[in-house]
Amino acid sequence: MAKLTFLPYGYDVHKALYDEDFAPALLGSSCKPEIGAVVVVMEYLAPPTDTVPGWITLFDLFQQRPALVHEKKESIRAKLDEIVLILKHSKFVHGDLRSNNLMICCTFDTIMDPVRVKAIDMEWAGKLGEACYPDDRNEEVGYPGKAASPIGSGDDAYMVNLWWDGLHDA
Repeated sequence: MAKLTFLPYGYDVHKALYDEDFAPALLGSSCKPEIGAVVVVMEYLAPPTDTVPGWITLFDLFQQRPALVHEKKESIRAKLDEIVLILKHSKFVHGDLRSNNLMICCTFDTIMDPVRVKAIDMEWAGKLGEACYPDDRNEEVGYPGKAASPIGSGDDAYMVNLWWDGLHDA
């Protein structure tokens, strides 16, 4: 899978999460300074089938099969908290830990045991105190902090709590 971004990419964050099995493998990248872009190539997380496990966003899984998410909510939440803790201990931030940037391994009718979650979309990610929100983010999402300001140390946990609480109120 390839990702084109016009922001700096959080390679160090991606590697730290990959080292703990919480991100797909980075396979390569290419910088195109003439257009201010970076292409990042990473492991393809194939979608699930009826019988073969694959990867789907937590957002899509909840939309399609909310009972599966509720059935494994404690295990899923433990993995999300582990991601946030890895970031915190490494003095990194992701900045956009919404459910559509978190993949979970499942088939169409089962979340795999043990639960596996991987974070994707690290273009806002970086070192705490250096990584900033873009100035053109969608303010309707409810991100903490201000656009174009540094991503705070508690912002990743805040974002997970924001959508997680809404997931279970639905």
